[in-house]
Amino acid sequence: HKQLVGVTAMLKAAKFDPSDRNWIMAAYDPTGKVLAYGKVGSCIACHVLVRHQDLVFAPPPTQLLPISTWKAFFSKQEMNPAYVALIQKHPGAVVQ
Repeated sequence: HKQLVGVTAMLKAAKFDPSDRNWIMAAYDPTGKVLAYGKVGSCIACHVLVRHQDLVFAPPPTQLLPISTWKAFFSKQEMNPAYVALIQKHPGAVVQ
């Protein structure tokens, strides 16, 4: 019963925006319509948690987004129970 709600992407482009390490952020709806593109503040606000890693999160369970941050940025999206289980199993991997 799962349904695609959107797609997000990051692309690094030389000289795009050095202040945000030249990352272009994008968000698309399920039909492919562009919802946001370029310097997307809500994307950068979350990725700044890993600024020491060029704004890139390591794959779970190496780094996990805190539940509070997840809910703040994805308030209309249900958290995957498997992700919640990873947080419980690896509390030290939650990015502070």
